[in-house]
Amino acid sequence: MERKLLVLFSFGCMLALFSGCETIATQGDLGEMDKKVSGLQDDFYATSKAISERFKALESNTDSKFASVESGRNALSERTDRLSANVENLVKEKTVLESRISSIDEEIRKIHGKVDELDYKFSEEMKKEKTSAQQEGFEIRRDMEGIRKTYNDIISSIASLGKNLSAIQNDLLAVNQSQVKLGESVNRISSEMERNSARVDSLEESHSRNIQVLIDEITRQESEIFRLKNEFKNRAVETQPAGSVKAVETPAASREKKYYTVRKGDSLGSVAGRFNTTVRAVREANKLRNDNLSIGQKLLIP
Repeated sequence: MERKLLVLFSFGCMLALFSGCETIATQGDLGEMDKKVSGLQDDFYATSKAISERFKALESNTDSKFASVESGRNALSERTDRLSANVENLVKEKTVLESRISSIDEEIRKIHGKVDELDYKFSEEMKKEKTSAQQEGFEIRRDMEGIRKTYNDIISSIASLGKNLSAIQNDLLAVNQSQVKLGESVNRISSEMERNSARVDSLEESHSRNIQVLIDEITRQESEIFRLKNEFKNRAVETQPAGSVKAVETPAASREKKYYTVRKGDSLGSVAGRFNTTVRAVREANKLRNDNLSIGQKLLIP
């Protein structure tokens, strides 16, 4: 569009030049005119471009100002709304406070009434307490007279008790002498019991040693019997003819079970080593959950 305007402008200028000349323009004049028109076109285009950029800058600046004004207006509107909400909340709180104040006034009036009632009741109770205290004072004086009489009777009883006390003291002396003799007898019995206890301890210790020796001997005899049985079986197998040798398996139910009684200082490892077996085999044969043993416990030796 701008180029069309420039062309029309240059064409109008040429017509004006041709109409204003008395003679016909030459080819050189036309070239010169063309150069001028081209320069004018370039200047007009540059000026139009600058004006357009200026308009765009003004438009952008105006838009930004309008946007800031709009944001400010929105912020002001929001603030106004918040203030209105705060005012409404204050009004509601004022109403609530007024209702609370009225209810508090009513409660204060009720409390005043209750205080007056309690004051009246307290004064009446104080009158009753005063009357009761006077009555109790009269009864206390009467009781004091009875206590005086009782005191005199107690004094006379104490005098008679003094006589009885002298007799009791004489009896106590005799009891003390008997206690001394009884203590001496108890001491003799205690020393005799200590000697008997020492004898019992020595007998128990000797008995324990004898039992332990007997258990060791029985265990040794059982091991020897088991060994002799195995040797006997092995010799019987060796003496059979070569063609008649058969593997004889003894059923598990018919095998002789061997037991061992746990003694002081024994452990599962020492017992297993004594009978040439393993700890695991002894534990499984006796269904033990751990390696702990107790004195006197019987173990099945696999």
